[in-house]
Amino acid sequence: MQWEVDRALSKVERRLAGADEQIRDGCGPALAKIRDRPLTLERSIQLQRSDIAIRGTTAAAIRPCARAVANAGIVEGWRATQGSSGELTLDVVLLRARRDPHFTGRNRAEKTSKEAALALESVWEDRNATFEALGAEVLAPDLVDLYEARWNAGNLSFEGRAADDRLADGYRRLVRSVVLSTSAKLEWNVTADAPATPMPELPAKGTLRGTWRVAPAGAVLRLFAEMDRRDFVVPSAGAVRGGGLGGGWAGISDGIAKTLDRELLHAGQVDVFAPLGAKPIPRRAWDGKKITLELESVPSKALWTLISVAGKATVEGPPDLPLTDLQVKNVPWDQVVDAIALTHGCTVIATDAAHRKVECSPASLGAAPAPALPAAAPADERPPLTRVPASKLRAVAIGVRDTGKSWRAVVRTPSGLHVLVRTGSPIGVDGGLAVVDEHGVSVVLDRLRPDGSVVRTAIALPF
Repeated sequence: MQWEVDRALSKVERRLAGADEQIRDGCGPALAKIRDRPLTLERSIQLQRSDIAIRGTTAAAIRPCARAVANAGIVEGWRATQGSSGELTLDVVLLRARRDPHFTGRNRAEKTSKEAALALESVWEDRNATFEALGAEVLAPDLVDLYEARWNAGNLSFEGRAADDRLADGYRRLVRSVVLSTSAKLEWNVTADAPATPMPELPAKGTLRGTWRVAPAGAVLRLFAEMDRRDFVVPSAGAVRGGGLGGGWAGISDGIAKTLDRELLHAGQVDVFAPLGAKPIPRRAWDGKKITLELESVPSKALWTLISVAGKATVEGPPDLPLTDLQVKNVPWDQVVDAIALTHGCTVIATDAAHRKVECSPASLGAAPAPALPAAAPADERPPLTRVPASKLRAVAIGVRDTGKSWRAVVRTPSGLHVLVRTGSPIGVDGGLAVVDEHGVSVVLDRLRPDGSVVRTAIALPF
């Protein structure tokens, strides 16, 4: 009988008496401190409360540590704050409990073990699992600048600021979806800087339809090319001002070529936006290894290297051509080289089957100088496009096929990169996917309930 009681006690203690080492292993550098308060004895068990501070530059960096702390005992309270530098802090009060360690050997009787088991079960059942998990999940500046969030004595309070009403409402729904089934008092003070901007109406006619505000020609072309399975090469150019287009790919691409003062030519099936007066390339038997590239504003030096590696060939060319946008899917590498050369008014010399040399006249190199590259930013060790706040993303173009079943969108990130998204595409937010439909572009954020189920909320991106 004593053995069965001990086994039951061990099971409960594993949930209630996590060691500091367990927390440190789960937190890593996010753990700022653990400060233990004096021990107390109650009903044959030993109780200890700890004040734990977790810090990180993003919510994604903090959440794993917050969950590790919650797995080491019972979270009795938490307070989330954001400093002026953007650093996030989560202060947690953690209760840990175990049987009284003084009852060992002869002093450990069946009666004291049963008392300890009942007391530990009571502590575990009295916890507030919803609020305990909420601390790790609501610390989400994906949507708002969170000044402070607090859970204390069963009351929840939130203070922060959002860019517009959509983001503020989305964050409120995210919180309410977790606490809806509780009797908690919710104090809400999250303000919005602006009302939500309505999404534009798409043109009513056309095989392909698209609307954009201000977007580079390459981004607009990529939107339509993705829907119509087209390949293109275009110099990175200035923005195409807001408007809409409807029709087939040929008419759309020809219209964009005119706005760029370019001539639409072809290198096989690749559409090339070439200088005015350029001579078309006669159709050839391109038989190189097929490659797929989707690139934006790429320097020519990097472009030759990418094609050489992808095509298992050698490509030489001027390192200072204007920046290039291109989208090619399963196109022979030598055909891609010809298309890029035609885009910049250059010629290609083939010395053998696996070698191409691109030669450009001084006039071609000087006709459209490459834009000056911005100063190098400090090294960022984070994976690209995994921690971009939803509040900083913006939809710049949306389009659809005439059937209404092939929605696409171009989303601009703070770094200037234009990301093509569709329903289910990762969009660069921790736990976020894109949804594109007749209502526009939305980010769907995932958050975890205490029971392990997933809560989702959709946040419309401003156009």
